[in-house]
Amino acid sequence: MVQPPRREGDAEAVAVRNPAVGLLPRRRETVAQPECRRRSIFRAVVHPLRHRRRCEGSYVDGSAGYGPQCHTLCFEFGKNKQKVVSVLQESPLRETVTARIAASTVGPHRRLTLPHLIRLFQEAAMQNTDRLGVSSSDLTAAHGLTWVMHRQVIEADRWPRLGEEVSVTTLPTHIDRRLITYRDFYLLDGDGRPLIRSTSTWSVMHLETRRIRPIPDEVVHRLGTLPDPATHLPRPGGKLVPPATPTAERHCQVAFSHLDFNNHLTNPAFPELMLEPLGLDFLSSHLPRHADISYHREARYGDTLTARTAPDGQTTGFLHALYRNDSELLATMATHWTPL
Repeated sequence: MVQPPRREGDAEAVAVRNPAVGLLPRRRETVAQPECRRRSIFRAVVHPLRHRRRCEGSYVDGSAGYGPQCHTLCFEFGKNKQKVVSVLQESPLRETVTARIAASTVGPHRRLTLPHLIRLFQEAAMQNTDRLGVSSSDLTAAHGLTWVMHRQVIEADRWPRLGEEVSVTTLPTHIDRRLITYRDFYLLDGDGRPLIRSTSTWSVMHLETRRIRPIPDEVVHRLGTLPDPATHLPRPGGKLVPPATPTAERHCQVAFSHLDFNNHLTNPAFPELMLEPLGLDFLSSHLPRHADISYHREARYGDTLTARTAPDGQTTGFLHALYRNDSELLATMATHWTPL
């Protein structure tokens, strides 16, 4: 798994609150094991899977959820808790969108799939930028620009099932050198408990030249004061490499149904196509616990694409890549999985 490097200012912890439900419950009577108590809150959030394996009672079932003892301590965040809760619940920048997991968004395992999770996240981001006045439509009208995503890292504790009520909370968190902006996402269950976390990086592209441009002044002005770095999810780090010796591949052609309003292959379609070489049996019997997606180039209608994959040398890890005409690299991805 590609792990983001620890840097000064990275999040120590992330607490989550659903405005409709309230703070995560404090179950004071629950006592975690000493080793769990010694684990830093940073590891509990940034590396929840590794932390979960080291806490007693952590695997409660095949859904890869937190055990009852680990859950309480991992989300008691000390001095940063009020900062994080304030940002996620009270920040004027944040958006919360509720949804029910629809039949069209699940696979044979009856759980939300990775591409449809990204679609949920993008819908929440679009509603957020619309309200803040910095949407792609606003930028196109004023400058001929649109938002494009470069990287997205997803960490999943549990995948929601068909019919389950969920909510997505999202907000922009940082602007770097007027070229890159960061956006965090949280998928919560009906009780406000975090299921999946994701951080992403974006920039603006000129629709005619298809080149990246500086973020306009009015976007920076409208976003105003961005959240305290202590509340951010860890930034994506490290370079994703394509599989050196692919063990499986699939070919396809970009169809009209793959296009978004920017007239190129929509973001969720990249991982959707890159997962295909894993095959029906594997995808039906495993759930991703980690996905790190890097978007390099856009694809257009009619392009011939090749998705390739290979094990990354670890037990449940894979490297993925998407090519145009068998040679031009469009995207790379690293995934890790949990068997059902």
